[in-house]
Amino acid sequence: MLGRTNRSFSSLNSWRDADASRFRRQTLPIILAGERQIAALTASYLEQLYKEVDSGAGRIALDLDAVTGESLRGVDPAEVYDRPFTEIYTALSKGEPLDIAVERGAHRLETIAKTDLQLARTHTVQALGPEFPKFEYTVRELQGEYNCALCLVASTQRYHKRELAPIHPGCDCLVKLVTADEDPGQVIDEEKLDAIHKAVDDALGTHDRSGRAVDYRQIIVSNQHGEIGPVLGFNSHNFTRLGDADHTDSSHVGSSDSPEPAQHIVDEPTVSVSDSTRQQIADVRSGLPTTHEDWLNARSEGVEPASRLIDNRIARVGARINELQKQREQIVAEKEAEFKRSRTPKAKRDELLEDAVWSTDHELQDERSFLDELRKKAATPQDELPLHERYLLDEVPAKVKFAYRTDASGRLLPPEEYGHHLNSLLDVGHALRGDLDNAFQADAELAHLRSVLASVEGADLAAARRAVVQRESALIHTLLSDVRQMGGTVNTQVGTPSGNQLPAPSDWPEQLDEAFRHFPADWLEKMSNDTLHVVGSERAYYSAGNGGWPDLMALSTLKLNYHGAFSGYAAEIAAHELGHRMEQYVPGLKELEYTLIRRRALDNDALPAPKNMADLTAGYNHTDNEMTYEDHWPDPYTGKTYETFQPDDPASQPSEVFQVGLQDLFGRGPYRYGDEELQAFVLAILALL
Repeated sequence: MLGRTNRSFSSLNSWRDADASRFRRQTLPIILAGERQIAALTASYLEQLYKEVDSGAGRIALDLDAVTGESLRGVDPAEVYDRPFTEIYTALSKGEPLDIAVERGAHRLETIAKTDLQLARTHTVQALGPEFPKFEYTVRELQGEYNCALCLVASTQRYHKRELAPIHPGCDCLVKLVTADEDPGQVIDEEKLDAIHKAVDDALGTHDRSGRAVDYRQIIVSNQHGEIGPVLGFNSHNFTRLGDADHTDSSHVGSSDSPEPAQHIVDEPTVSVSDSTRQQIADVRSGLPTTHEDWLNARSEGVEPASRLIDNRIARVGARINELQKQREQIVAEKEAEFKRSRTPKAKRDELLEDAVWSTDHELQDERSFLDELRKKAATPQDELPLHERYLLDEVPAKVKFAYRTDASGRLLPPEEYGHHLNSLLDVGHALRGDLDNAFQADAELAHLRSVLASVEGADLAAARRAVVQRESALIHTLLSDVRQMGGTVNTQVGTPSGNQLPAPSDWPEQLDEAFRHFPADWLEKMSNDTLHVVGSERAYYSAGNGGWPDLMALSTLKLNYHGAFSGYAAEIAAHELGHRMEQYVPGLKELEYTLIRRRALDNDALPAPKNMADLTAGYNHTDNEMTYEDHWPDPYTGKTYETFQPDDPASQPSEVFQVGLQDLFGRGPYRYGDEELQAFVLAILALL
């Protein structure tokens, strides 16, 4: 729900009052559905917990209208969800550029939506409290890969059922109901609370890793906010008007009452692959085909030998003659059986039989005559044939006979062997993601940057978010470097622009150097003998060399605002286009891309026809014939296919799924092309092939 809402907001062409009204009409039903789902799931969760205490408890009834929508804040949701647009107007009035203003509005929207989902959960707990008389109080149960200090301290407290559990925007903690003979008091875990305070005190000394001088003994309070009830915050929070809690107050950071922050020292990322993942990589890699020929053999059932065109035609005519002869024999057998049943006089049988086979006999005669002519031409020297017939004696090269599976409509599907390889590869990818999640959780610098991101807004938000994704990208690169050597160089030179091409951008060496470091060194070594020519273009692309034509990469000349982990938009697109060059040199890459896209597109074992991109998104023309398997990708471009260039062998053609996956994995910007499976796919491709 959050992703869909944010994409709808960010993809608006303008953010005027009419756009705001249209956005609310389209989005509020989605948000309400999300709130109702959270409420229903929370009720089911509490019901199951209570049955462990009272097995005879019946089903509970929850009034969803009382715990969703306007009931959450006592304010019309239309008014609440107008605030992101107000945020944009305010930023613009202060001279902020449009992209920054929209980003601030999107951040406000995300904060409001996350808060409302959490409110649906806490209101459900409060509403159902009387239904569970044996539960005496509630506690906060921490969730997720990391928790803020506010939630850590809150998890040491008890709250009465009649109270709303304190929250902050985006909080993912669960509510746990407790049965007890007596009230334990406000603090239920003194040891844990003391440890948290000690850790904060230690962090404020000379070894302060956070770089923020904040006394966390002051950060946990329950303020009664006008709309949403108790909110975790700092003592400096003052909720004097509706809507204040949709922002995060950072006034405490660096205040005059706080000591000067200690110097912040950034460590280089230290990430290693677990032993189990390393062994899994070795096992899977040993079972993968290693050459282009090996991958081709898995989808072929032999080779048709080289032959002359006329010999192929003679074979087809001969087969047709055999087919007609069998057809004639069947007609004769059927007529003779009919004569016996109807006791047709023998004097009439020959005439009736001749009529029945007349058409077949004439076709046989024509085909036999044609066969005789072809045989005569086949025996004639090529230079003695008429000019327009000499091509018949040209030789046709050997041709692979493909063995794709098909669905009920005859559309080609990947061979089973490709599916097995994809399964093994995705298993490795998910294992690497698990190692990566552990690395994210353990990295002190990333924890610091995430805490900064949680505390800032406005003009500082974009820089804080970018610092987080750049650290994440560095950790990913370090993880892959623990599997194999990453980065290197290839032979490059400036190309001569032609047609719509532009001169290569002045920083093209830097763009390519940055792109190279995201690929395995042995991949780059595979292309060391082929020079890459570089030009510029508004729309970047890669064109594989053919014969006398060199490999050509057109780098983007666009100067766009960028919020990802690369140095800029052009560098991220350079990595994307370099990914297309890898399809040419790395065995198995195109085949596995093809297999993933087809698997994701299947609907009850049937492959829907690809759709024109122009029917799915703006910016495309029908005449360009850019086709995609839409599936459920966040962006239909992810499923794009070039199979029309070779429909009998689609696995030989490029895709876009690996390339946009590189952007998701390493760029980590706010706009995503895929999901967790796509990132697992890219991680495993980089680790295995």
